[in-house]
Amino acid sequence: MTRQEKYRATQRKRRARETRRALRLIRKGQPETYDETIALGLGLSQVGKDEGAFRAAYRIVGTTLLIKFPLQYRCRRLETGGSEVWSDKDGKHHTRMEVKKILALQKFPVIRRHIPPVYYFNSRDGVLVTKYFEKSRRVRESVSRLLGKMVKQYCGVTLGDLTPDNLRAQSNDHLVIIDLGY
Repeated sequence: MTRQEKYRATQRKRRARETRRALRLIRKGQPETYDETIALGLGLSQVGKDEGAFRAAYRIVGTTLLIKFPLQYRCRRLETGGSEVWSDKDGKHHTRMEVKKILALQKFPVIRRHIPPVYYFNSRDGVLVTKYFEKSRRVRESVSRLLGKMVKQYCGVTLGDLTPDNLRAQSNDHLVIIDLGY
């Protein structure tokens, strides 16, 4: 075994250990926000700044994990006399719909390797932890439209937001759909 192979093996072991540790902390602490996750002792770096309409995605430093928090926005509520309040209802609903579609697609063995694993999901808070996939330049608009039609025809699940930004190519050249909401 060469020196570089030993180094890569050591890095894989360290990353796997850190991933297990992060999942243990998240399951125990059940963070609802970015600040609560930082307080657990996990480092976060934002992924895709200003890209998500419903959620903010952060990569957990030193791991292969991605954590998504629902975004809050201002809205006027009739219950409060028309005053402005902060709400994250749309982000929570988006996450619930995504997990629902992932569970529906897991029933099809052909599709399983093309959907991300869900390591942690809290329906009440809308927090989702999944695997991080690197962005790929090889995915085209025509491929995403074709894939959306195939999934709809074969599985009966509509993927409304299937764009090249929501597809990633993994190292062994198979596509992974990273956002299955709406």
